[in-house]
Amino acid sequence: MDDIVIDTAGFIHWPHDRLRGCIISVLQLPEIEKHAPNNFVLLDQLDVRVKSPEPDSLDAVLRMASTTGDLGGLSKVDLEVLALGHQMDCEIATDDHRMQNVASANGINWMPVSGAGISKTWLWRYICQGCKKEWSKGQGILDGGVCDVCGSDVRLLKK
Repeated sequence: MDDIVIDTAGFIHWPHDRLRGCIISVLQLPEIEKHAPNNFVLLDQLDVRVKSPEPDSLDAVLRMASTTGDLGGLSKVDLEVLALGHQMDCEIATDDHRMQNVASANGINWMPVSGAGISKTWLWRYICQGCKKEWSKGQGILDGGVCDVCGSDVRLLKK
């Protein structure tokens, strides 16, 4: 099997033979134990490789997710899975659309665990509902926040 980083959804939905030899983030262990306990006890027998991404890879993924506007919607586990895929230059298996979006926008190969996955890449921006001022993610404004120019509500929208 080629190297593949599998999100926790793979442990919930995939048979053992598809999990054999895969890579996971150390932060996934509690998720797998909670949501797929039968597979959790088989991690050693399935030759699952548990890794932590290098800080440089994690920093790169944080920048990538900030650029697409997905950073606020990704967990630490999601970011580590993306960072491992980036670091090891291997495919990621995930059903998380934000992870798929970051991967697609940055040349990280991905495949869905189940279903079709996203069909195009989106960029997210915060836009004032009043004056239409726009912020990119990470500029100190949040969905449901208030515009510093006109005081209207700010919403997260795809661009």
